Amino acid sequence: MWQNVIAWLREHVPKGKVTTYVAVYAALHDGDRSGARAVSGWLNQAIRASAKNKSWTHRVVTVRGDIKRKGQLRQLRVEGIPIVRQRVAIRHAAQQGRLVDSQ
Repeated sequence: MWQNVIAWLREHVPKGKVTTYVAVYAALHDGDRSGARAVSGWLNQAIRASAKNKSWTHRVVTVRGDIKRKGQLRQLRVEGIPIVRQRVAIRHAAQQGRLVDSQ
């Protein structure tokens, strides 16, 4: 399943954009948002399969903007994602067109 996640991220979440675990799950499961916790496990599997996948996984955060991965905050800042108090500012990211939803 992690291959599908990475493929979706590559297609929909380019450099300078961010998305949420919920949006990724919903995009891959016809709008169902109930299994978003599985996405974290799939991202971990993707990183274990190839370190190159880290270049995509850092763009996924919680719906509150929480950062869960080591080095993620720095990478997001480099890409211009708005950060406030060690979190992605989800509303600002959305207003700036930097938030990718599942549609």
